[in-house]
Amino acid sequence: MVDDYFFLSYARDDEENRTHIERFFEDLRTEIRLQEGSLGPDDPVGFRDQEGINVGDEWRPELTRALCRAKTLICLYSPRYFYRPYCGKEVQVFLQRQRAHLPAGTAKAILPVIWRKPETIPSALSPIQYDHVDLPKAYRTRGLRQLMISGQRYKRPYQDLVEWLATKIRKSYRTPLREAGDLDFENIRSAFEEGPSDQPTADAYMVQATGPQAVRFVYVAGTKSEIECNHVRLILDAYGQYRSHWNPYFSNRNDDCIWKIAVDVARQSGINPGEIDVGHDLLHELRKAKQENSLVVLIIDTWTLKLPEIKQKMREYDDTSFLNCAALVVWDESDETSEGREALANLLVEIFDDNYGTNHSHLFRPDVRSRDALVHELAETLRILKFNVINRGQPMRVIAGKNEPLPGF
Repeated sequence: MVDDYFFLSYARDDEENRTHIERFFEDLRTEIRLQEGSLGPDDPVGFRDQEGINVGDEWRPELTRALCRAKTLICLYSPRYFYRPYCGKEVQVFLQRQRAHLPAGTAKAILPVIWRKPETIPSALSPIQYDHVDLPKAYRTRGLRQLMISGQRYKRPYQDLVEWLATKIRKSYRTPLREAGDLDFENIRSAFEEGPSDQPTADAYMVQATGPQAVRFVYVAGTKSEIECNHVRLILDAYGQYRSHWNPYFSNRNDDCIWKIAVDVARQSGINPGEIDVGHDLLHELRKAKQENSLVVLIIDTWTLKLPEIKQKMREYDDTSFLNCAALVVWDESDETSEGREALANLLVEIFDDNYGTNHSHLFRPDVRSRDALVHELAETLRILKFNVINRGQPMRVIAGKNEPLPGF
């Protein structure tokens, strides 16, 4: 008998969704069988716990076996999901297996699916991209639950999503992710709990998710596959499987990935970090952050602006004027970038023509060229944005010699 291809992790107490989740689970198993061709009716393919686990209950043998041996964890993101300890434990098991057996910086063992879009994503999962340009547009804007309850209207996007997920799961099944050894599930720590970690805690996102003490970062960077498939540039070492893995300094240090730098600066500034994915309805998310009095910082890779969809989203951003939002453009120091600097600078001017002409130049910093500069400029930007939000409608006065804008092109 083969190991389970996937383990479905979801908030089991959401009774209104039970029928739809059962159907999704069966449709996904059926699609994997169809794509593989060699699986028999008794091969497990996927595992779903239907009974749930209460505090103090023992983990059933069949559940622990599937959790230790399945090759992919499908996480059904919803507002309830991140408040369920057993879901956090399931995520933690896969995070541990992933660190032990998969190359650093990858997250092939965990595949998020948006059931209902949550307000925040715990930091343990925030580096894992849950949006992809090749996913059905209806799913990206509405989520899986909405596709399923709408009947025939979104039948095709739903089928496309299931096919896409099945393909990803089959690919992950062939990774070197080995079975977990003996684990004390009762005492395993939920990935969503507060505590020491290489990443900020989930509570840091959830306790203070809005207001001037919260910032949402938008990582405007392509994934490695996007950059390669669209022939954006030749050097791919700076990019990873997810946007937040972008490392403009080409180092092997996790501390140099853009997500880690941004989160560390925010925390040192006493501000709770969160994330907005550039692949979603960006303007809607920016307006929402404005209503919540939250800060937003876009951190932009110049090369990624060559992607048509990203280019259009940045033009739309440029047409807005939110005093709670700012953008930093980060340049890497590669020879390829040096040779292409003039063309990239012209592209910046074309896209951000309004920002180049604004009086709030301290909210648009187009020339961040080193890690130290990024840390300094980001900290300064957060200070100014926080002032703007607290003093609504009164932009912070720039003091000569202290907050001078970086030169444009």
